[in-house]
Formats: sequence, C-alpha cells, structure tokens
Amino acid sequence: MCVLFQVCELDIIFNFEKAHYVLDEFIIGGEVQESSQKSVIAAIAQQDILQEVSCVLFIRCIFYFLF
Repeated sequence: MCVLFQVCELDIIFNFEKAHYVLDEFIIGGEVQESSQKSVIAAIAQQDILQEVSCVLFIRCIFYFLF
C-alpha cells in the first residue's frame, strides 16, 4: 500500500484543516466515498491551488484598501 504523505504529529496539529479535508475526501458520513489515492491526491492538489489563489487575492485586497 502506498503512503500519501510523510506526516508527523506536528503536521496534524498545525494543519488540522488539511487533515480533516483528506479524511473528508475518503470518508463522508461514516461511508467510504473514494478509495482511489490518485483521486484524493488530485482533489487535495486542487484544494491547495485554490487556497493559495484565495490567499493572494485576500492580501491584494488588504493592500488595496490600506494604501
């Protein structure tokens, strides 16, 4: 079996949102929703890109209103 990531306890503590998202991709409502690691990794990569873009836009908006 492949391992998705090398994860330690601190990764889970400081990035608990991502840990919840990974679990949500696999299991929703107590039922397995997706068993393919490739699909889950692709969804996580898309979520990371979306999060980075939204952070950049948020920072631009702050600078626009401040200056």
